[in-house]
Amino acid sequence: LRLSGINCQQSLFIQVSQRLKLSDANGTDVMWSRPLQVKVEKLRTGVNKKGLFALSRLPLDLGDNCNCLIDASIEMGTRMPQCTIYSPYWIMNKTGTKLEYKTNISGQPKHTKHFVDSGNGGLPIMMHCGKQKTKEKSGGELSVIPLECPTQAVAMNWWDASCNGRLVSLKRSTIKDSVEWSENIELDAAGTSGEIRCGKHLYSCHIESLAGAFF
Repeated sequence: LRLSGINCQQSLFIQVSQRLKLSDANGTDVMWSRPLQVKVEKLRTGVNKKGLFALSRLPLDLGDNCNCLIDASIEMGTRMPQCTIYSPYWIMNKTGTKLEYKTNISGQPKHTKHFVDSGNGGLPIMMHCGKQKTKEKSGGELSVIPLECPTQAVAMNWWDASCNGRLVSLKRSTIKDSVEWSENIELDAAGTSGEIRCGKHLYSCHIESLAGAFF
């Protein structure tokens, strides 16, 4: 978003909306985020020759499973202020299992946040790991715990029986006694894959970079 025609000598307030589909088949509603103050006057513009090329990222949370960041900076080509709204981590649950995620910034337990994923498919969970400075790596980590075993119908959406063989599901009543939080997964380790163990449950994990996918 190019911020043209604004007053660069004072702060800019931004709100973001999303349209929600209600339980009524034809009903929709609009939910607005809280106003966020972007201190445009601190950027290096025509009225501030000694300003910053980029501001610290601001957290923007749009509901329980859509957490984004706002990044305000100076576009190098035009020298105009611009604002980017994005989510650095997208979590796709292809297990069919209801999972809970626990995310935090390395070494900062106060920034822990929890997300619940139904495992039924649909939109990914979009998350960030809190407010960071522009030149600071996020160091985000994710831990996983299963909450419910998948139903046979949901599990078969992701399971290829011709390649993997017959799928056997545990009874739902047994999962509470056999699970625990996995070890932390480094979210910035793009291009890596492996396995995570949640007590007696074992899952495959793959981290893929989407850099440039939306440009």
